[in-house]
Amino acid sequence: MKVKKIIYAVLIVLPVVFTLFLLPSMPEQVPIHYGADYLADRWGSKYEVLVSPLICTVAGLILYAGTKYASKQEKNGHNNEQIELLLTIFTVLILQSQTYYFLYTAYFLIEDLLILPLNPIQLVFGLIAIMFVIMGNVMPKLRKNSVLGLRTKWSMLNEETWKKSQRFGGITCMFAGVVLFIICISVDSFMSIVYSLLVLLSLLLVDVYYTYKIAKPYQKK
Repeated sequence: MKVKKIIYAVLIVLPVVFTLFLLPSMPEQVPIHYGADYLADRWGSKYEVLVSPLICTVAGLILYAGTKYASKQEKNGHNNEQIELLLTIFTVLILQSQTYYFLYTAYFLIEDLLILPLNPIQLVFGLIAIMFVIMGNVMPKLRKNSVLGLRTKWSMLNEETWKKSQRFGGITCMFAGVVLFIICISVDSFMSIVYSLLVLLSLLLVDVYYTYKIAKPYQKK
């Protein structure tokens, strides 16, 4: 567990350190913002690129503090702490992916993002897809809690409904992750956001309905 905490500590400060390392060799004016057509529509000082790494570092600290606090409030919090840390690390990586992506475009003065293998939307949803597959694998191992997992008033009814909900939620999460990844690599327009949100909405509705269905026999008792 200590190794994971050390890795996390290095991870959250790395974007700032890496940006400070690159700043001296960056041009004074770099592309800062891109429009819907993926073309640079605003240029600014190279020091503006520090904003995103700093936000990522603060977000990483807040996420870690939140998971620690949550685990202390839970009866089985210590059982889920490693899983919480793993998912927190991956969440931070998703946030940092944008930082590294736009640090690259600033350093090499990329004016058109379409010349790159992935646009920023594909990158984010691709990583989210991977995270969903990871979540699908760890959900069946979760102990009952009020922070992680497929949590509804029906899944929280008792241990049996909890276990069944997490097993089912794990399967649907992995399936959704695969679908999101296919969307990510096959659709490079803003429609990928629409398709991905539809997948997530469908996942939510199916999972919630399942928890309601399995809880009905216990509510009749």
